[in-house]
Amino acid sequence: MQIKKIDTSTQASPTGHWRPTSLEEFIGQEDIKSVLRHAIHSAEVRQDSLGHILLNGPSGFGKTTLAHIIAGSRDVHCHVITGYAISKPSDLIGVLNALQSGDMLFIDEIHRLKPMMEEVLYTAMEDQIIDMIMPDGASIRLPVNPFTLIGATTKPESLSAPLKNRFVYKFFLSGYSMEEKQQIIALYLAHYKIVSDSKQVYEIARKSDSVPREIRNTIIMMRDYLIAHGQTPQELEITRDHWTRFL
Repeated sequence: MQIKKIDTSTQASPTGHWRPTSLEEFIGQEDIKSVLRHAIHSAEVRQDSLGHILLNGPSGFGKTTLAHIIAGSRDVHCHVITGYAISKPSDLIGVLNALQSGDMLFIDEIHRLKPMMEEVLYTAMEDQIIDMIMPDGASIRLPVNPFTLIGATTKPESLSAPLKNRFVYKFFLSGYSMEEKQQIIALYLAHYKIVSDSKQVYEIARKSDSVPREIRNTIIMMRDYLIAHGQTPQELEITRDHWTRFL
């Protein structure tokens, strides 16, 4: 099984699309960001790992982005896997053994882990220990380096209570307000060098979905359309005829 090891200093996602890289750039979820700032500061003072974090919310709301921001704030590697990709305990044990001290392990769709995989995580999360049963029936305990697990889920009810209890921080990403949608749109327009005014931003927000990923996709389509119609990538400009075709 291949593990993605993300360089958190980059401003591009694994797919090449830009995403916010700091809590200041990340729009919305103010209560969550406030708690994270305190947790990150505490970890810095203690020179220790963050407590384990569970991010719950609809698809496209920023769970993966937040995970990379958290890792970037600590200047550590973020190892990325998905719950369905771990088919046997040895897969997960291999992942845990590969972690360096202070690393973060991001498990997307963590609700898709099989029960026996959850059991492997229990002692690793709490005591930095892996319990293994050998072929001859003997049991051994292997130490793992201190790490922070960040789990992302759209179905928290599918996680067992013992696993959920081992997360220090449990966050639910709530919906985005009209004002926050406008801020997200303005952020992506600026990043992709698309000139616009506040009225255009408002109209795009009024007709756009409230999912940040869908907003980003709309702005990317706008950029590609403008470039394809002869505008220079260094300074794009949208008119009413341009942006209405995407909404």
